[in-house]
Amino acid sequence: NVHRLALEGTVFRRFYSAATEVLPSYAAIMSGRYGIHTGVTSNGSTDLPAGQMTIAQALKPHGYATGIFGRWRTGAVRAGQAAVLAPLDRGFDEFLGLMAAGDDVDRFPAKLWDGRELKPSDGYADDLCTDGAIRFMKQHKDDQFFVYLPFACPNGKPAAPKDEKAGLDGKFQEIDDDNPQNTAYAAEVVRMDKEVGRILKTLDELQLDKRTLVIFTSTRGASFEKSEGFAPIYFDSNRPFRGGGGTLWEGGIRVPAVVCWPGHLPSHQDTHEIVQSCDL
Repeated sequence: NVHRLALEGTVFRRFYSAATEVLPSYAAIMSGRYGIHTGVTSNGSTDLPAGQMTIAQALKPHGYATGIFGRWRTGAVRAGQAAVLAPLDRGFDEFLGLMAAGDDVDRFPAKLWDGRELKPSDGYADDLCTDGAIRFMKQHKDDQFFVYLPFACPNGKPAAPKDEKAGLDGKFQEIDDDNPQNTAYAAEVVRMDKEVGRILKTLDELQLDKRTLVIFTSTRGASFEKSEGFAPIYFDSNRPFRGGGGTLWEGGIRVPAVVCWPGHLPSHQDTHEIVQSCDL
């Protein structure tokens, strides 16, 4: 399904994340500004300033319904604020997902944020958030809408639905056969691709495919930390580039990116123009 995006859209071969770590990269996507201008420069930074406009807030005056379904990454509470600002404080009409930095460690969370409330949930987080995004698109099919779908996976220690892992059993060498991390990592990627397919299928069914700009990218390169289960090392995920997430080598900041808008942007085309996530 990501391959379909590449065939129907433009692949950016020199697309860079705005930071080497997740939090400042998210902040750059939301604000269109480097961390040096917002104060969000590392995973240990404070949250975006309360007065910083986000892409969702910029779209609201133009009549867009805005929704986020997935991983909303916040920094620490800024001085003078009682708490971090939630998506509904940042221009989003709807939010379903994970908010604290460590929430996405559990891929099958007992609770998810629904607006401003933590509510019981049952299932794989990315499945549930994709369900929410599809419902939102159907609800606003006659309106202009902006959907932000930051998947929790693949990130951190690999974990995936049993049915996805079952289809890959025995295909990869494992350090521990009782804890097949490489299989789980591959299953996460396969599942993510299927989630992308569900989104594209919905746009097709709603006849919105030619009216919708779809952007697929990443916040950083694959990380080689122990917390990742070393699966990115096994798969050599950043090949052919050196380094990984957390570094300024190409493998840390040069990330996949596809932009698809049939009838408006070139299809089945590569570009080597240098672009990065602040440009979004």
